[in-house]
Amino acid sequence: MKVVLQRLAALTAACLTSCSPAVTTSSAESPADVPLSHVGQPVVVLGYFTGSQAARAALVQFQSQLNAVSADSYLVTSSGGLNGSVPTGMVETDRQNGIRTYACVSNFDTAFNPDLGRVAMVTQKDKMITQLVNLARTGGFVGVNVDFEDLYPADRDVFTAFMRDLGSALHAQGLELAVSVPAKTKDDPRANWAWPFDFAALGAVVDVVQLMTYDQHSLGDVPGPVSGLDWMESCLLYATSVIDPSKILLGLPAYGNDWDLAASSANARIAWKDLSALQSRTGATPQWNSVAQSASMSYTASNGHQHQIWYETPASIQVKAGLVAKYHLAGLSMWELGQEDTSFWNAVSAGLR
Repeated sequence: MKVVLQRLAALTAACLTSCSPAVTTSSAESPADVPLSHVGQPVVVLGYFTGSQAARAALVQFQSQLNAVSADSYLVTSSGGLNGSVPTGMVETDRQNGIRTYACVSNFDTAFNPDLGRVAMVTQKDKMITQLVNLARTGGFVGVNVDFEDLYPADRDVFTAFMRDLGSALHAQGLELAVSVPAKTKDDPRANWAWPFDFAALGAVVDVVQLMTYDQHSLGDVPGPVSGLDWMESCLLYATSVIDPSKILLGLPAYGNDWDLAASSANARIAWKDLSALQSRTGATPQWNSVAQSASMSYTASNGHQHQIWYETPASIQVKAGLVAKYHLAGLSMWELGQEDTSFWNAVSAGLR
């Protein structure tokens, strides 16, 4: 899921037109603290925490950059139960550091599973809502973040009803409800991945809408920007037309996508912090796309396969973080803690200012 106001607009504009599309900047500097206010309201900067060692280290290193965390640690089971946990003391430590922590639940097993979503939303709905409220209340969380993906298109109204009833139960306990939704430029029944999410209806019953404005071009797609500026703005224009902008978090990726042009099964994500080493190792020359405000590079792997990578740079993250102020959003979110380095947060801080 930090802050705002325009700092040195002329300098930013100059950088965006003349900056090299280098992969990252040095992470030796300490990231500038981000002021936590925007027009009198806190601006949310949320990081997704998956429980990996890298995520744990990042949560400690970059805690001053965050004021919210979504602990992506809980999974729906086929019997309607919940599996998962967070590190002992994490939620309390977050609270002491001014970080509000959500318990994130998903329908993921080896992939996002629409049948698990249906179990949670229909077959075991009352049980699931009770479990989630109890988890948030007893675990010290500020609320629940529902990240159900790849739902059946026919379950659009079912998902809305589930979120409405879960929201009512959480709100009765003074707790919050956040929902993660795929970014889209319009509400299209033919778009199976995004159709189950009725933005207008969901925006009316939840407290936070985390807009996943990443993987514009996924690893199963043709190569292209992960989060092109033009696409992100089109998604925001639609989202803010049906959802109160003060509820929306803009999603930023701390990774790039690497396409093996000869073997799609070898396509892979590359963490932000690993991009510079890959560039050095392959000798690839970065290319800058001014429309997408994203970078790409091509290289030949040791097996002779041609690869193409699309990724973000400090310059691109800075301009995209600036969309928070432009569209009067609640803030931003990032996927995922542990993939970034200091240069990522420096760019976020500059963009939010």
